[in-house]
Amino acid sequence: MSQLVGAKPILTSIVAVSADAGSHENGREEYREVNTLVQSYNVELRQMAFDHGAAYIDLNTVLTDQEGTLEKQYTTDGVHLSPIAYQIWADSILHIVQ
Repeated sequence: MSQLVGAKPILTSIVAVSADAGSHENGREEYREVNTLVQSYNVELRQMAFDHGAAYIDLNTVLTDQEGTLEKQYTTDGVHLSPIAYQIWADSILHIVQ
């Protein structure tokens, strides 16, 4: 535990999904419901970070469109992030820790 003294926790938003997420059988419409839940969870995560003095990274401000949907260039399948999205995430963390 003594190694953690002075460590600054970083909370990261849950990333929204794109329209390509979901099953073919359900017409891939669930992504809107998922993103609504993601937004409400992220409100709680942001508040938790604030309450505990942690840094908060909101990846959705960079990775999503105006409707809050993960942009295609940042995903490989509608859910998982692409290499460029991971680089954006890493850069965001480096900005905080440096």
